[in-house]
Amino acid sequence: MPSLEQFNELQRDSKFRENALEFFQKYTGTIEIVKNNRSETVSFPLLPYAEAFTKQQQNGAFCNMPLGKTKAKLDYFTENCIDILQTMENEYVFAKTLKHYPLVGAITKHLALWKTLEFYMVLILLTT
Repeated sequence: MPSLEQFNELQRDSKFRENALEFFQKYTGTIEIVKNNRSETVSFPLLPYAEAFTKQQQNGAFCNMPLGKTKAKLDYFTENCIDILQTMENEYVFAKTLKHYPLVGAITKHLALWKTLEFYMVLILLTT
């Protein structure tokens, strides 16, 4: 029968394992790759700025990707991964900047409105 100290240590270890599993589940991603009729799981870290990659940019990346063979897709991603990561990092820094300056954030959230106002202001200035 385990002693009280061993029981407490096991409890701490299980909490540590739970915390570690939660951490890795939150900050890592996995992808399964079929290679030589075997399925392999590849784990990779999720970068903090991965969420800053907008849907429009995701669609642009996938639209530019060749639709042919898997090797062509892989070549595309390996050639452009640095640019994609740099874009994601820039978007992340930009989003953090907007959080620090709420006025600039409010202006950029309503960019279409500001473009329309700018157009009408130019029309007014040109007609006077």
